[in-house]
Amino acid sequence: MFAAFAIAAGLGQAATAQEIAFFRIGTGGTAGTYYPIGGLIANAISNPPGSRACEEGGSCGVPGLVATALVTSGSVGNVKAIDGGSLEAGFSQSDVAYWAQTGTYEGQDADVATLSVGAQLVTSADQPEELVHGITQALYNQTTQRLLAAGHPRGRLIMLENATQAAGIPFHPGAERFYREAGQLE
Repeated sequence: MFAAFAIAAGLGQAATAQEIAFFRIGTGGTAGTYYPIGGLIANAISNPPGSRACEEGGSCGVPGLVATALVTSGSVGNVKAIDGGSLEAGFSQSDVAYWAQTGTYEGQDADVATLSVGAQLVTSADQPEELVHGITQALYNQTTQRLLAAGHPRGRLIMLENATQAAGIPFHPGAERFYREAGQLE
């Protein structure tokens, strides 16, 4: 089962200041949008031990987390890798995430007319709630928003105001809690 962080995102335990947890984000090919955006997000949510505090101009990510963006074959490969445990999160087009959630992809043998397909950062529903809450919170702080806007033209589109629109699959409980706290969900 998959859950959305929603842009359109640990290892089994949430990290404390002394321990390190790695978080792999599947993106797509290096020539596309997902890879550079994934790298920006990985930098933003990471906060390895010894990092300067956010208030002092350092990382505003999850304490102890080291996230990396990995080149992958894209949405379908990311969903399969999350399901298989070789990725903690990955980008997926909303239709692919929906098909994975509902089990309808295999039976889809005809094109489906759509107006557009949004991208999402998805994770396994098995990821810890506190970790996903921390990652989602890190994605939408002011420092990260400036980093995303300056780092890639599409980064400007990753805003809290549109994060919960057209997700296509349920939010992870940690992301849902953050969006409720931020007034984006009732």
